Amino acid sequence: VCGPSCKTSNPVYQGPGGGGAGGRIAMLVSTYDEWRGSTAAFGGGNDNAAEHLPNPALVNTFNVGGGFYGGGYYQPNNEYWMPQMPSCSCCQYQSDCPWSCLCSASSTTIYRYSSTGALLGSFSLNIPHVMGIVGDLNGYYYTANWASGTVSKWGPFPSTNLQWTSFSIGGIVASITYDSTYLYALQSRGNTLFIINKDTGLEVRYITPFGALVPRVQLVGGRTDFASQPVASISVAAGKVYHALGGTVYRYNLDSGAWDGSSFSTVSTIAGSAFNGRDVCVSTFGSPQPFSCYQVMNDNIWSDSSVKALKYANRTGGDIGGPGTIFVEDQMVGTGASGPWWYTRLWIDGQNVIPPKPVYLNERNPRTLQNNASETNNADYSFSFGMIINEAGLELTTAWSQRPSANFDVLLSDGTFDCHVRANQTWYIGYVPGATNVSRQLVNFFIFLGGELRLVDHVDISGKHPVALDFAGLLAGGQYLRIRNNRIALLRSTAMNAILQNNVVVNTPTNGTLLLSTLKLDAGSQWLYDKGMVMDVGALTMHDGSVIAADTVTLVATTIFMEGNTTITAAARGPQTGVGLGAGKTYMDTNMTVGEGAGHGGYGGGLDNSTRARSAALGGSPYGSYSVPNMPGSGGGGAFGGRGGSTMNIAVGSYFYLDGQLVNTGGIATGNNCGGGSGGGVYLNVLNFSGHGLINVTGGTGVGRGGGGAGGRIGVTVNWVSEYVGTYEAFGGFGGLPLVINNFMTGAAGAAGTVYYTDNNAGLDRRVITIVNGTAVSPPGYSAVLFDNDNREQLMPTVLMDETGGLFEFDSAILLNYVTLWIDNLNATVIFHDFDGDRTGRVHVRGAQTLFVEVVESEVTQSIAPVSYRVDATAEVVFPNEVLFMGSRTVIEGRVTNVLTFQMIFGSSAQFFSTSQTAQLSGDPMLKQYTDLTLPGNISFPTMTMRMGCYLNLSEIVLGTMTVQAFTFTMKYWSLVTLNHGTFISTSAEVESRALLSINGTGHGQQQGPGAGVTVMRNNSFIGSGAGHAGRGGGFWVTCTCLANATGPNCNLNPLNNATLPSPTVFTPTMGPCWYGTASWLQTGLGGITLPRPNGAATGGAAYGTVYYPSMLGSGGGRGGGNLTVLGNNTSVGGAGGGYLIWKVGTLLYVDGTINARGNPGLGPSSGGGSGGSILIYTLNISGWGLIDASGGRSPDIGGGGSGGRIAIWCLFQDQFSGTRIAYGGAGDSPGSAGTVFIQENNRGPQYSDIKYNPATGQYVNVPQFQRLKIDNAGQAMQFFTVVNEPGFSTYYFDELELRNNANLQFDNVGRLNITIALFNGDQSGLIRVQANQSLYAQFDPAEDALIYLVTSFWVESAAEIWVTSTTYLLGSRTILEGQLGGVQQLFIANGATVLATGSANTALLGTAGGYAFRTNPGNFTWATLTIQRYSWLAFQHIDHPMTLIIDALLVQFGGLMTMDQASIYSGTGEVESTGSLSLDALGPRSSDVFRGLAPGESYMGIGSGAGHGGDGGGGMNSTTDGLPIYTRLRPYGGIPYGSLYTPTETGSAGGDGYGGVMISPGGRGGGLLYWAVGQGLRIDGLLTCAGGNGTGLNSGGGSGGSIWIETTNISGHGVMSVEGGIGSNGVGYDGAGGHIAIRARFRMLYGGSFVDHGGNRLRSQPLKAPQSDVINTVAKATGYGGGFNPMYSALI
Repeated sequence: VCGPSCKTSNPVYQGPGGGGAGGRIAMLVSTYDEWRGSTAAFGGGNDNAAEHLPNPALVNTFNVGGGFYGGGYYQPNNEYWMPQMPSCSCCQYQSDCPWSCLCSASSTTIYRYSSTGALLGSFSLNIPHVMGIVGDLNGYYYTANWASGTVSKWGPFPSTNLQWTSFSIGGIVASITYDSTYLYALQSRGNTLFIINKDTGLEVRYITPFGALVPRVQLVGGRTDFASQPVASISVAAGKVYHALGGTVYRYNLDSGAWDGSSFSTVSTIAGSAFNGRDVCVSTFGSPQPFSCYQVMNDNIWSDSSVKALKYANRTGGDIGGPGTIFVEDQMVGTGASGPWWYTRLWIDGQNVIPPKPVYLNERNPRTLQNNASETNNADYSFSFGMIINEAGLELTTAWSQRPSANFDVLLSDGTFDCHVRANQTWYIGYVPGATNVSRQLVNFFIFLGGELRLVDHVDISGKHPVALDFAGLLAGGQYLRIRNNRIALLRSTAMNAILQNNVVVNTPTNGTLLLSTLKLDAGSQWLYDKGMVMDVGALTMHDGSVIAADTVTLVATTIFMEGNTTITAAARGPQTGVGLGAGKTYMDTNMTVGEGAGHGGYGGGLDNSTRARSAALGGSPYGSYSVPNMPGSGGGGAFGGRGGSTMNIAVGSYFYLDGQLVNTGGIATGNNCGGGSGGGVYLNVLNFSGHGLINVTGGTGVGRGGGGAGGRIGVTVNWVSEYVGTYEAFGGFGGLPLVINNFMTGAAGAAGTVYYTDNNAGLDRRVITIVNGTAVSPPGYSAVLFDNDNREQLMPTVLMDETGGLFEFDSAILLNYVTLWIDNLNATVIFHDFDGDRTGRVHVRGAQTLFVEVVESEVTQSIAPVSYRVDATAEVVFPNEVLFMGSRTVIEGRVTNVLTFQMIFGSSAQFFSTSQTAQLSGDPMLKQYTDLTLPGNISFPTMTMRMGCYLNLSEIVLGTMTVQAFTFTMKYWSLVTLNHGTFISTSAEVESRALLSINGTGHGQQQGPGAGVTVMRNNSFIGSGAGHAGRGGGFWVTCTCLANATGPNCNLNPLNNATLPSPTVFTPTMGPCWYGTASWLQTGLGGITLPRPNGAATGGAAYGTVYYPSMLGSGGGRGGGNLTVLGNNTSVGGAGGGYLIWKVGTLLYVDGTINARGNPGLGPSSGGGSGGSILIYTLNISGWGLIDASGGRSPDIGGGGSGGRIAIWCLFQDQFSGTRIAYGGAGDSPGSAGTVFIQENNRGPQYSDIKYNPATGQYVNVPQFQRLKIDNAGQAMQFFTVVNEPGFSTYYFDELELRNNANLQFDNVGRLNITIALFNGDQSGLIRVQANQSLYAQFDPAEDALIYLVTSFWVESAAEIWVTSTTYLLGSRTILEGQLGGVQQLFIANGATVLATGSANTALLGTAGGYAFRTNPGNFTWATLTIQRYSWLAFQHIDHPMTLIIDALLVQFGGLMTMDQASIYSGTGEVESTGSLSLDALGPRSSDVFRGLAPGESYMGIGSGAGHGGDGGGGMNSTTDGLPIYTRLRPYGGIPYGSLYTPTETGSAGGDGYGGVMISPGGRGGGLLYWAVGQGLRIDGLLTCAGGNGTGLNSGGGSGGSIWIETTNISGHGVMSVEGGIGSNGVGYDGAGGHIAIRARFRMLYGGSFVDHGGNRLRSQPLKAPQSDVINTVAKATGYGGGFNPMYSALI
């Protein structure tokens, strides 16, 4: 009874018309049915509209408005919808602009166009950057959200209500399409199709009608350019996928993803596509924007009415007529009481018509009516057997009843039959009252609201459509329910079930509540609720890949078994954006709407909108119970904040085996700069718990600057045994991804949530039963809390809310991955019996809270807790006696109690503050009876041990005086302790190798402190000076004019004030006396001697502090700034000074590591360094090989270095320390002064206890201490001095003074001062300054004729004195004698030493009866012997009156040098060895002196003449015709001859000044004057010279040679005696005359050396030209030689 073309040879109809319906067949067999033939009642016809064309062709073009990407087709109205492209300035990748932008737009405008391109209107959606949009037949439409990587459902149109937003697909969503069942989404630059459920937005894992498992579709083959461009579009039609990208469209099979070999070319650079049911229409970017449509289907598969329901989009069969029916009824032979009975059968074959054309039941069985009988279960329509296959449909009518019913004793199907149990209908499928049959139903059930389906108790739902059960009505029976592989069950909010016993309902069905004996979900199946889930089930079994999803989950079960890869989820189904107790706030920041993360188990991620940077700014607030979490999460801030997680309450009476996952996470934000939702609550109350699964309440991720949502809360109560070893996750959501826009940072991650867990694994006998209000209460035997934030946020706190009246007690607490824990009640008492973690988690004890850590049980005496603590100033932590601190970020501002042994291990960190205290407890710890309570800022532990790699930070203790007391203080290898200042008190202490105790840079800040550096302007640049401490900081001397006739310096100083200099700035100059002309003479006058400049104003910070008891902070360096044009742009910072440490050790201090009190370096251009701090140690013994350092900070460039600080070590027994103790000045353009290192040791043998000489009294005293002072400046040439100035001292005594590496030392006490140094040590470069009214006893002992080597230099000022022993070797490289040198008889200048004796210096010897044996006048010297050894130099200079040197023996050895101005030497013997030199060269009058000599040169028209002495000085003259000079004097006149040939007693004279005068081109100095009377013999093998000086600058004249007068008994040698004149400068100035040499030998003249007395002659090495008699001209000025010697007339002597 088929329609046309069915079972015939007629051709298939090839048009849009449909086939005819099938007819009906009825076979009534009264006895036996033995028919074995075939029956058919198919519909006819075949519509080929769904056929794909092999060669798509262009069929239509039209234009729409410009500027669109993406787009799509709205089928119900046949409209093209085009999303507006946002205006972007925030591209992630410039090559992708503008489509890859994450923009701050809050909405998208959708423009509607007709098929001809006419604009029909527009509407807006509250979501940024929609890319793709498609409309379903039911009016709902879907968007691909580019920026957030999600898909959203809206409508029905014209409504813009948001229905749902999907899971995060990841990356960027470029396109979306659909068919009758699913949505399909495509990532940008990807080839993966994500398959999404239209009703729920969840991802599905199968696509074929028969349930074949396909976990996402990968498009494979064909094109190779999937990632070439960001914009691609897809369309799905009749089992195929059309992928449009670039300028081509490729076709793929939907089921496999494989390319089917078809493709076609389109316009270039496709901007989007839309499928209209027949054509794939593509657009290219432009204005207007052209559309080109290519026909891909034979006809429009959407052209019929909505009855076709889009089913064509997923199949290739044709539309045939509806099916007919085949009914067979035969009588069966019965026995017994039943007798014969009728067996009825119904066959319906839909021939896969989609949508199905149902058969309607509208008549009852005539036989039943005739016999007035009833059908099974009193149904209106009843069949013993039914077979409904191939998409056939069957519907009930109300022809016989307003509540029709149907019964099938047996119903078979191929899985394609959708059984619609509509309102007011009842279907009985295999139902037999009271029977316990098992029925596998290959049927898809749709139970509508008001409909009832009765099944046997044991039912398998096996329909092969994706939705095998759509449940909104009443299910009776089916207590043992099984959802087969990959099927979906949709549970509506009205779904309910009835429990039947003997066909009687024994429960009260309730909407939304299911009562089941068993629910089994096979692999890949889904049990999905549109609202909340309420279920009571005996046994729930979930197999691989199965899912339960609901808005809320309330589940009561006897047993639950969840295999791996199974899920129960309520993720992101809680409160919407900005809703909830911890909702994220929304605020405006720089014209930008920003949303915070929502709070729950902790605070949501916030953003500091004042700095627009990530910070600890708190987002949404915490709330809810941690033990019984029953609150949902909250919505994130912003217009599109993520939804909160929901609630999940699961109670299990027997066991819960969890290998799968319980997921109740917060939702991600769906719009830019919006916050994530917070995680929800999961509460489990089970008898036994096991498995390896996951419980997850992580917060949602923010977008852009949006903060992450906080984690939710998990509570697990196990009433018996727990063997669960799975994972709990309650992480805070991540902050948004960074944007390249205005350099804004991302939002902060949310705080972690809480995990609370209890069990009774130890046995019920461990539970304590108490009676509360007449009720027995039994708390769990074991409780634990877990806090873990996956390293996402270190500051945002997780919060335990108070639900126990302020008492929190847990057996165990686990803190991981930088989580921070707060306790809600600020007066709470918190007890943790055990801690575990990874050392990064931290408990923050706040307010007046008290935390007891493993201390309540009396058997616990040790805490090994891998967690960190933060204790506020008014809070307290009580520990057991021994604590091993393992946390990496412990901060103690409050009280630490009960600790006797304080230990820190590798990687741990602890920080104490000015409010920190320690105490001990007496008695019950809970009563807190204190003993040994320290003052704030002081800590006391009997034992302190810092193990390798730990860090103890005491540098935040800034108020008052910090004291740390520990009987044993130990710092292990690589440990670190820092502090600002304070006192350590210990019985023994050890600082192991590589350990560091640092107080670097913790003193005064920049330009602060008693030795503060300053900032001054120099050469148009802001220069910061170094800070002072032990000496002046590095700086410079301001310009001074200081002439010889001045009474004092005239310093032209204009210091900067606060109005023009970065604050603070204070500069008070200090002036020195005027010395011998210019301020730099000490540097230039002696060449090798470099000494401090004595006159001018110094900018470096001043010296302060005590050598013996240093306890002052270092000072801050000057700020500097360099060459600034705007002072407000100054980023330089002067270095901070070092702190101070006082350490009192009862037995032994062992230092193999480092103790530092260094000043910090300056930061930024021209900044000054801070000065070193103070280290004061009292100990019985000290030992080790380490480093104790109080050096100053350096300047990075031309600023000044900070002065070194001060170190003092009082060793009451033995100093065995072999390491290094230093206090260098900081480096810089001007280095800082060295610091002081003082050491006293009492166990140095009897020689130090009974023979010490006190020069103040002249007595020997018994002083057992050995005191040593060390000053070392690391080789830096210094302008300034280290200072010793102990208030009230008139006497200093040091057993040893060590000066090294250019260190300078002076004593600044006012009044008479005696300084005794028993032993000098050093490297010859150190200098000690002895000032007026000071006496220095340098290794001096009048009772012994000792030989001493003084390795230090001395600056003995006028009115000061130094006493040495009779035989003294001066080895210092820069000694200056201006005062008295006493005690020495045999004086040696040795080993490269340099000594300068001035006109105020003198010598003296003490008499045996007291007083002086003799004392010379100033400028006169007497020794028994004087020896200048190899490479050493003794200079007698700046003596402005006749000088006398009386000596028994004078010896200038090989390479030695002695210089003098004008002097008389009286010696028994004298000798100048080969290469030795006694020189008076250029030490006569200067051209700038008032007395320039008897015959100085003159200056004429910028040219200087030579000075005269033994002959005429060079000057202008005429020449004869033969070119020889004639003495006709011309300007400038040379100096005239003077002085005696026989008894010369005059110095040479100065040459004339050249161009620019005396300040620029002074004439050469005259030679000096030497009278030498020798009693026995004089030997000159070296050089004895008194030459004139050369002119300098331009065109200046040479000075004349001086005078040498020798009277001796004998003279010998082979050296050189010279009084030659100086040379004029620049080839133009004239040369000076030679001087006079007179020698009187009373016995023998055996000298065989040479005499040089000629005038200066630059041309003497060149032969004179032959006379030119025919040339009459003026001789050039260069040929005007000085008198006294002319190589042309050598006979004229």
